[in-house]
Amino acid sequence: KATSLLLACIFVVVFYIARVSQDLYGGFMYGTADLSQYNALIELVGTGGIVLLWTAANWLCCSLFQGKGDMKEIFCVSCYALMPVILFNIVYLLLSNFLIPTANSGFDIISMICYGLTVIHLLLGMTIVHDFSFFKSMAMAILILLGMFIIAFVIFVMLSLSQNLLNFVVQIFNEVTMR
Repeated sequence: KATSLLLACIFVVVFYIARVSQDLYGGFMYGTADLSQYNALIELVGTGGIVLLWTAANWLCCSLFQGKGDMKEIFCVSCYALMPVILFNIVYLLLSNFLIPTANSGFDIISMICYGLTVIHLLLGMTIVHDFSFFKSMAMAILILLGMFIIAFVIFVMLSLSQNLLNFVVQIFNEVTMR
């Protein structure tokens, strides 16, 4: 119960800002984002949305297997686990403007290490929050990823069906008003 919801939300906001800043203000020699097609809302879904999806799938899956964590603790631990990636994004933003591209392999190695640390922090956080063994946490992580895909698929289908329904209603309205 030693988690702060405010601090966790700040971590997610900083994660989002760091990702957008990395794409927009990173060194031009390292720039891979097409700035004419860049959409910060897609990045919001890719940062904050993934954290929320992980939290929801984690809570749903682990509550079925006697996990002891509640939604607030899961969210906070997931946000705290993002710290290595946040630090990497900030360091990348600063160093990409000064280093030459031949040193790019260092960024790749540091990136892999930071993402690996984030995964380890997520697994250890799940182990502690839900009072699971480490191997049960690993199995639950695979189940959570499957749950995330199912939730994302259901959301996608619902959005697609609601768009089709809206188009159908608009077409019927147009037909009625034309006659």
